Amino acid sequence: MFKYRRVLAFLLDILFVSLITFLLVNNPKINPNYNIQEEYNKMLVEKMNNISIEYQGNPDKMIDSMYNQVGQELYDGTKYSVYSYLIFLVVNTLYFALFAYCNNGKTLGCAVFKLQIKKKNNKSAGIINLGMRSLFMGSCLITNSPILSIFMIVLPRLLTAKQAFMPLCYGSTLTLILEGVFLCYFFFNKKGMTLQDYLSNTKVLDLKK
Repeated sequence: MFKYRRVLAFLLDILFVSLITFLLVNNPKINPNYNIQEEYNKMLVEKMNNISIEYQGNPDKMIDSMYNQVGQELYDGTKYSVYSYLIFLVVNTLYFALFAYCNNGKTLGCAVFKLQIKKKNNKSAGIINLGMRSLFMGSCLITNSPILSIFMIVLPRLLTAKQAFMPLCYGSTLTLILEGVFLCYFFFNKKGMTLQDYLSNTKVLDLKK
C-alpha cells in the first residue's frame, strides 16, 4: 500500500501544481503571449490532424509533410510558449521545493497520505535536496515535466527551425516513455525508490508505521 499511497500523493500534488499553472498561464496579465499562443495552438492542432488523416499509414511522408507545413509554426509556437514553461517551472519549484522545505518535508499529497520526505540518513531534507527532487518530478501525462520545460525553452533559442523540428516533435513522447519506464521501475524494485529519490539523496518515509 505504501507505493500506491506515494503515487496517489504525487497525483494530488501534480494536479494542484497543474491547476495553479493553468490559472496563471491563462491570465493575459501574467502571460503576455497568451492570445498569440492560443492562436498558434489551434492552428497547429488543425493542420496536424489534417496531415495525420491524409498520410495515415505512411509515416515517412507524414513526417516530411509535417515539417513542410507546420515546421516553422511549431518552432514559432514553442517560442511563444516560453512564459507558460517558465510559469510552470516557477510554480513547480516553489511547491515541491520551497513549500515542502517550510512544511517539514511534506507536500499537500504527503500530508494527506501520511508521508514525509527525508534525507537517506533520516535528517531533514534541505532546500537543495528538495530542489533536485522538484527538477525531476512532474508528469507529462498531466503536464510538462520540469526537464522537458527547460528543453522547450532552451532548444528553440539555440537551433534553427529545421534543426529543432524533430526534437520538438518527439521531446514530449520521449519524456512520456521515460517516465513510464521509471514508474515501472518504482513499482517493481523492492526498495520503492524513484529517480528523484536517488538523484536528490532523499527517501519518502511512511508515517503510518
